[in-house]
Amino acid sequence: MATGGIGAILGATLSVRTMRRLGIGPTLLWSTMIGNCALLLVPFASGSVWTAAVMLGASQFIVWASNQIFFVSNMTLVQSITPPNLQARVIGTVYSLGLIPAPLGALGAGLLGEALGLRPAILVAVVAGAILPILLLVFSPIPRTGEIPHP
Repeated sequence: MATGGIGAILGATLSVRTMRRLGIGPTLLWSTMIGNCALLLVPFASGSVWTAAVMLGASQFIVWASNQIFFVSNMTLVQSITPPNLQARVIGTVYSLGLIPAPLGALGAGLLGEALGLRPAILVAVVAGAILPILLLVFSPIPRTGEIPHP
C-alpha cells in the first residue's frame, strides 16, 4: 500500500533524530516493538472494506516507518563496531543469513495456511514473528547501549 512508502520516508527522515534522542539501543528496541505490534492489525483487519483498508494502511505506515528507523540504527551500529576492512563481509553475511531462511518460511506459511486457514495462519505468523524478535532484543545487551560504540 502507498501508506507504507510514506511511512518509510518519514521513518528514514526521523531515524537519526530518534537515535540521538533515545540512544542507539533503545531506538532499536522501540522501533522493533512498535513496528512488530503494528503487524497485529493485519489479521484483525475486517468489517467494511474501508475499515479493513484503514487498518491495513495504518499497519503498513507504522511498520515501514519503524522499519526504516530500525534499519538505519542497525546499520549504524554494525558499521560502528566493525573494522572498515571487514564491513563489506559483515554486512553481506548479515543480509545473507537474513534472507536464506525466507524460502523455508514461505513453505511453512503455506503449509500453516493450508492446515489452519488464511486468517489464523496470518495471526500465528504475526504473533510468532512479532514476539520472538522483541524477546531476543529485550534479553540482549543492545537496549542498554546508549552511545554508538567504536571498534
